Amino acid sequence: MASVDNLTFLSAWGKNPDADFPLLDVLWDMAALDRMPDDIMAAKEIVTQMMQALPDEDITSLQEQRDVLHKIIHEKFGFAVDADASLPENIDLVSVVTRRKGLPVALAALYAALAQSKGWDLQGVNFPGHFLLQLGKGQQRLLIDPANGADLQASDLRRLLKETLGVHAELQHSHYQSVTARQWVIRFYNNQKTSFLNQDKVDEALQVVRAVLEIAPHEPRLFYDAAVLATRLDLLKDAIIYWEKFILLSDDKAEKEEARYILSRLQSLLQ
Repeated sequence: MASVDNLTFLSAWGKNPDADFPLLDVLWDMAALDRMPDDIMAAKEIVTQMMQALPDEDITSLQEQRDVLHKIIHEKFGFAVDADASLPENIDLVSVVTRRKGLPVALAALYAALAQSKGWDLQGVNFPGHFLLQLGKGQQRLLIDPANGADLQASDLRRLLKETLGVHAELQHSHYQSVTARQWVIRFYNNQKTSFLNQDKVDEALQVVRAVLEIAPHEPRLFYDAAVLATRLDLLKDAIIYWEKFILLSDDKAEKEEARYILSRLQSLLQ
């Protein structure tokens, strides 16, 4: 999946602080792990055309910013959601751009690229079961569904939440938490990992996790995933390294105890 050169690029991003972590550049470098350079350049050209379609004037109204983004992404360039996470082309950014359809978290990356090129404050929101976007200006906030560009009211959020967590679920402050660009990439590729696992392609899923670890080398959940997958594949030496790293980074006492038990079993197998 990955060449040494490409992994070197990703590793360099992994050393960047969250404040200096360019979402789209990282996603292009992630795509380069298994896409040809010409395919990536063609997709980048489409995104450049989208940026050139942005109006020159300064737009301060959040509603007008949303309207501009919606018009360019969904009307002018015809992007639409395809929420089938089992299809690799809905997760791969190059395929999403060239096909003009994909998962909401992939379409959201295009919103971010356009908004950031204008200096607008747009962030991802880790809403349960549905990736959202938030435009901000001072104390004002506007939530957007990247699937269709609709602005969301409290009633819409309650409906989405109940569809995901059940009819008794209620909105909590934690549901509105923004994510860093690094967390955005992790969520993006978690879909790809899950798609491979649903097809029982454990080796491919592990390759995805290993690539994401290059850009997020301090994320305990990624080491947990890598440890589980390496254990399933009987890659015992790799699994031991991942379990040890997870134990070092995690704050979850129960999971750390489970990890220590698995680690001791694996170490005994190698003796």
